[in-house]
Amino acid sequence: MDLVIGGYGTNALLPATPLMVERERFFVGLMGLGVNNALHCPSYFAMIPTGPDPNAALTEGYFALAAEQKPRPETVALVRDRPAEVVAQAVEATGGLDDASLSAYAREATFRTVMGDVRFGVRGEWSRPRVLQVHGQFRNYAEGLTEE
Repeated sequence: MDLVIGGYGTNALLPATPLMVERERFFVGLMGLGVNNALHCPSYFAMIPTGPDPNAALTEGYFALAAEQKPRPETVALVRDRPAEVVAQAVEATGGLDDASLSAYAREATFRTVMGDVRFGVRGEWSRPRVLQVHGQFRNYAEGLTEE
């Protein structure tokens, strides 16, 4: 196996991470919350815009704001990024698939992504959160739904 690109979500990434630690593999996962909090794998990088405290970032401030809204919001939208962007840039910059080189590069580099520039923090999470929260108020009038 030359290159590992992680799966989607914590439930797919977390079980694979100990094996990646054991084999010292460069490992980029999509939408894994706090996957590296306990393992501290130096070659794991998360493509999720939650920053260094991913378990709290998705709801930070949202519940307090939502509780103040009339009517209260019923849905939340999250924007996802793709790990392939980071992997492709790291492979191109290092000139190969060496896991140690890819990991070292990802620790120091700024990646250009559809979400803007991304840098990784000490646990492989984004160095700062970029959670997008969208709220809309809707009123149901006799003939349909209109956005306010």
